[in-house]
Amino acid sequence: EGLEGDPNHVIINPGPNELRRRGSYNHLKPMDILVNNTGGGGGFGHPYDRDPEKVKHDVINEFVSINSAQTLYGVVIDPVTFEINESQTQKIRSAR
Repeated sequence: EGLEGDPNHVIINPGPNELRRRGSYNHLKPMDILVNNTGGGGGFGHPYDRDPEKVKHDVINEFVSINSAQTLYGVVIDPVTFEINESQTQKIRSAR
């Protein structure tokens, strides 16, 4: 099941006027800034099935944001203590 993966793409001059491209970036000018994003997989299985402690670990290591932990994985984490709110997590996950 999992989520959709992210394809390879580049961003030229990140910001309000950035240009996003997949594939070629042959049109760079002097002083352009290039950000190359390599694709990633969408994972395996439903995100709510991931162990909340592993989601917490991903948040602490900045792989997943606090917001994504809740919206994608159904895990509520305190932004100060990084403790899992077990009752809120259970409530969100049981509504799936």
